[in-house]
Amino acid sequence: MIEPQPEPGDTGEIALSLDADRLQAEIQADNLIDDLRARLADENVDWRRTLFEIMAEWPLAGEQVDDREFVYLIGGEAFDWRALAERLMNACGDAISLDNQERLLLGPDPPPEISDDEFSRMLGVEKQRGHLNYLYGVTAERGLILAVEEAIRKRRVARGYSPSDDRIEDAYVNLYRATQEELLKEYRRELTALEGKPPASGELTLTLIESDAFTYWLFKRRFKLSEPARLASDTRKALEQLERMRAAHRRREAALRIFRAQEAGRTVDGSA
Repeated sequence: MIEPQPEPGDTGEIALSLDADRLQAEIQADNLIDDLRARLADENVDWRRTLFEIMAEWPLAGEQVDDREFVYLIGGEAFDWRALAERLMNACGDAISLDNQERLLLGPDPPPEISDDEFSRMLGVEKQRGHLNYLYGVTAERGLILAVEEAIRKRRVARGYSPSDDRIEDAYVNLYRATQEELLKEYRRELTALEGKPPASGELTLTLIESDAFTYWLFKRRFKLSEPARLASDTRKALEQLERMRAAHRRREAALRIFRAQEAGRTVDGSA
């Protein structure tokens, strides 16, 4: 069967349509930033909730801002709300203090001031679905890799070997049936074929943006290769590792609050 060929001018019309859609999205994004700045000018506004409400309406999957590339929607599926939060807060100058910005970007998911249900409502259905894709496909996948690495290290120590990282590559073979180097090369070949342009880097090192995309690709590869029972087991390992990381974060936060309170008390007493 012979596929119908596009009429002359069709390709150009599609390109023009895409350009028009992109322009419209960029105009909407600029208006949302103006709206955010105006709302944050009110000292009584809840800046976190305002920020996430703006995110729910954000139309761009990624953009170049000055010399910085931002990717908010990885693989067209996984929504990185922290990348978008950083972009929006940068656009608002000093409307949000640096301390608050740092706590939001480095803190738990969702922020402790916002419940899971409220977080989902504020993001909306589409971005909440993308957020879950990121949570499981990037954050949890990294937790799984770390959990498998730790299990391999413990087995080596139990057998009398030194606790070095020499065989940590085995974690990738265990999960994805190939070494990290082989996987990265395959990922970049697929990316080149998909986008029709050279990958971002020819080296075996990852940029921060590429690292997230590569991890999400690993997540999807594992789902294709694994049996249901293995998937369930690996998912449990990933979630348990995430909970350990969250517990460690909570302990650090509690220790930091105690330290700050003690420092403040010494300052008030005049003993320091």
